[in-house]
Amino acid sequence: MGVVEIRIGDDEMKQFTASLLVKKGILGTCLGLVSYVIGSIDLAVIVMFLLIIIDFMTGILGSKASGEKYDKSKAEKGMYKKIAMIIFWLIVVLIEAVIKDKGVEFKNILTIPLPTLAATCYILGTEFLSTINNLGKMGFQVPNWFIIIGNNRKHKERV
Repeated sequence: MGVVEIRIGDDEMKQFTASLLVKKGILGTCLGLVSYVIGSIDLAVIVMFLLIIIDFMTGILGSKASGEKYDKSKAEKGMYKKIAMIIFWLIVVLIEAVIKDKGVEFKNILTIPLPTLAATCYILGTEFLSTINNLGKMGFQVPNWFIIIGNNRKHKERV
């Protein structure tokens, strides 16, 4: 049995090394971002993500319960909206990181993550009201004051 020798030229080795460095750089950046974001996750964020999932599921169930035919494009549009909310939250977390790192005058003020907390509470409220609306479609008796709050929010969004 003979020994097979493989020779790689200098150009191929440079391309391979450059490709490997780019892949490692991208992976390192992604892992750094994920680890930072994971450090920003607390109970409110976990509840927010759960409400996003619950709202999507109750939206599908509510449309079926109210006799609407399942509309794949409407479900996809809802999914895109949920993804947009998550992207919005990620952007706020990253902006807050920059403010904490570079904003000397903000360092003492931002001991509590105010921008992230505000974004999380906004999404929590939006998803909660949407879920209540979906539960109403499913036959759940929604208290009138929730309907009033939800209608006021929808009216303000249109203005």
